[in-house]
Amino acid sequence: MKILLIGNPIAGTGRAKKRIERFAKKLTQRGHSVETFLTSAAGDALLRAKSVDSSLDGIVVAGGDGTVNEVLNGLPDPSQVPILHLAGGTANMLAYDLELPQDQEALVDLVEQGSVRYVDLGLVDGHRFLLLATVGFDAAVVREMEMQRAAGLGFANYIAPMVSTLLHHEPKKLVVTIDDRDTLKGELVMVLKSRNYGRFFSFAKIADLDAGFFEVVVFSNATIAAIAQTMVAGLVGKPEYLPDVIRHIGTKVRVESSEPVPVEADGDYIGTTPIQLEILPAVVPLVGPVRSKE
Repeated sequence: MKILLIGNPIAGTGRAKKRIERFAKKLTQRGHSVETFLTSAAGDALLRAKSVDSSLDGIVVAGGDGTVNEVLNGLPDPSQVPILHLAGGTANMLAYDLELPQDQEALVDLVEQGSVRYVDLGLVDGHRFLLLATVGFDAAVVREMEMQRAAGLGFANYIAPMVSTLLHHEPKKLVVTIDDRDTLKGELVMVLKSRNYGRFFSFAKIADLDAGFFEVVVFSNATIAAIAQTMVAGLVGKPEYLPDVIRHIGTKVRVESSEPVPVEADGDYIGTTPIQLEILPAVVPLVGPVRSKE
């Protein structure tokens, strides 16, 4: 097989390079033709993905969810080449959703014999995403984190950006329109394609990578006290305990506000409101374990 391995050598705690090299060696030992491309700056993965063509048999993305997002947004056609995530980031939400093994030999087996699952593609003003997009406090934390970014992140490096955001947090009113029909109001919005958030939290009830729709969760109150309550409920996996929360499903979502409010998608800050989101069913081929028939 002809495989392109795009890797972020400082993913997670900043020590991913050796893991990437070991995986490339295992692929080569199995007889595969492997090109390894290591990023050195934000945007490198996107630029390399722009020149990908359908002659490849597969792409391995080594890094966090952000690296997968870069590759996804760089590909000329995200439906053409199967993608395997070699998880090395902090949260690794995609790998968790796909139930990918951590053992490298098992991952090489997936390259050769795994199931290709065509998952839905989310778009927010044309920016592609696989997992989620949020508007409000969460996105403000992501924006602050990118401003403070150092080599390697890890969960500990989220603390300073979160504290800084909390100290300056002033929730803004958001208006959410779903499928040009239903209008909701709140101060924090999550547009979800994944049931897990940051791997350890859960705010969704029915979202899935290939559900064919977004699960939209609108929090009417995003004060510091309400955010703390939200985090506790999400951590114990009981989103139904959250008060003043409205859930809806849809394939098109518009979020507006009187003042610009931060927006993030798959853990990357992408701008401010207003935004328009839509979902394209069964577009992106992701490699994972063979799914048992339910």
